[in-house]
Amino acid sequence: MGKKNCCPSSSSSSCPCSSSCSSSSLISLTGLTTLSSGCSSSSSCNSCSSGSSSFYGSSSCNSGCSSTCSSSSTDFTYTSENCTSCSSSSLNCNCECKSDNKLVCVKPSKENCKKLACNWKKCKYVLAANKETIVLLNFIKNKLLSVQPNVDMRVVSNYSVQSNIHWLENFIDTVLCVLRKNNSLNSIQLKDCKVKNDDDCQVCDRLYVLKVKFNNGHSKCTKTYVLNFNWTRLTGNNSNSYNGILDTVVTQINNYVTDLQAQNTSPFLGC
Repeated sequence: MGKKNCCPSSSSSSCPCSSSCSSSSLISLTGLTTLSSGCSSSSSCNSCSSGSSSFYGSSSCNSGCSSTCSSSSTDFTYTSENCTSCSSSSLNCNCECKSDNKLVCVKPSKENCKKLACNWKKCKYVLAANKETIVLLNFIKNKLLSVQPNVDMRVVSNYSVQSNIHWLENFIDTVLCVLRKNNSLNSIQLKDCKVKNDDDCQVCDRLYVLKVKFNNGHSKCTKTYVLNFNWTRLTGNNSNSYNGILDTVVTQINNYVTDLQAQNTSPFLGC
């Protein structure tokens, strides 16, 4: 260890330090070098031996300094955080990173945009009708899913199969009634038909036919969606069996919705 005070406090301008600087005389913190001695000269501590230690990316000299010691600052200039070529122990690190490659912007074709806009205008009425039909079908699907906990709570084994089917069909009739009376349907008109089951003494399948009418901009159009409740496929008089039939109808609705979503995307494909 060197002397604690290599320079007397009364020194005015320079202080030749012939002895070694102690490890506490030069402290480097975040690129700023300070001296605890009383040296006031402007020269920096440049001749450091290999015994220097690195602290926060800067060098701290604990070996002998041949020149006069004074306070100085270490220069750390990073132009980008991505500079990896500079060593953390370098005293002078001026990194100049290369800029990103130029992005070449391809201007959109006016003809393609014109065709796309024309395709959209041609079928904007159909797109609006399909959008509302999707809302309508999803409403029915969500109701079929939400009623299933009620089926679980109902002790269906205490009722006949016909009674349970009638209970569920009454629920479906109510859902369709709400849709018919819904004033939020602006682009379409809904008409539904329940195919009558003439034989009440045995289990039969039930068909619900949904007719959606709309204007395509030139004429009146009608799309038909059939929901088939296959009650004949009941595996038993239990809640899981009834919910299974409802799930098959949910799958039918999902297929219809997927098809309508594809139709609404096709004009943007330029076909």
